[in-house]
Amino acid sequence: MFPDIEVYIKNIDLKRVKDWLDLHFDAVIETHSSQNPVFKVTYQRQTTEIHYVEKAARGHFSSLWFKQNHTPWSTDLDCATSAAACLQTEIRCSDGSWEEPAEAQGSVWYKLVDNEISKIRWAD
Repeated sequence: MFPDIEVYIKNIDLKRVKDWLDLHFDAVIETHSSQNPVFKVTYQRQTTEIHYVEKAARGHFSSLWFKQNHTPWSTDLDCATSAAACLQTEIRCSDGSWEEPAEAQGSVWYKLVDNEISKIRWAD
């Protein structure tokens, strides 16, 4: 199980993300930290924060970072698969647990679109 989860969602609005979160968590409360929304969610009596950053990568991808992995998913790919099926847009995630940014920039990523999963290299 990954210690945290992060996925990147292409061309999505916050309402659709919140609707998807509502399907998977017992409670979803939106707060704000700086300019970016933060959700406090509860899953199986454990709470975590989810940070949402619009247009965090390449101008089209919003980041959704689950600070601790108190989620229904074991890995980023599990979460991405669920998001892609529900949100019907391209989702990207790392192929492994997060590493230092310098190492991660050239790493392999999963790209999920139209019910297909492929591996890509994605460097900002």
